[in-house]
Amino acid sequence: MDFKDVKILEAELEDAKRVARREFRERFHEKFRFMDLLVVIVVLFNFGAVTMTNYVVDTINSPGGFREVNPTSATIYGVAEHPKAMVLFGAFKIWTAMWSVLIILYVYFRFNVMREETFYTTMSFISAYFIVLGLDFFNDFGHLIYHQLFMV
Repeated sequence: MDFKDVKILEAELEDAKRVARREFRERFHEKFRFMDLLVVIVVLFNFGAVTMTNYVVDTINSPGGFREVNPTSATIYGVAEHPKAMVLFGAFKIWTAMWSVLIILYVYFRFNVMREETFYTTMSFISAYFIVLGLDFFNDFGHLIYHQLFMV
């Protein structure tokens, strides 16, 4: 077997994998759509929970009003900069990088899964994230409502 035969076999193998992945996605089309919806909701839950937490903490701890963490935005809009702006902005960058990695991994597994075990493992991780971040979101939402109603 020479180099040309190996390349032909590798190309045929890639074509077979592509067809198998496509057939698998077509077979579990509804479940993939449901999983996509869960991922979108998880991201929205996380952004909402972080936003509500920051709002409540900032309004409780700073009676002087809103303070910006992003130094550039503080300069542009004339808002007071938070005293720990660089630390908080660094944490935001790390948080964004972690979400980027998670979404990239999800997209990779979404389009490269070929076995039911891998699919159900991915689905269970997405469901666990949905439960945990959903609880966090609704916990923060309840705290925000309490804070707004009773001005505590």
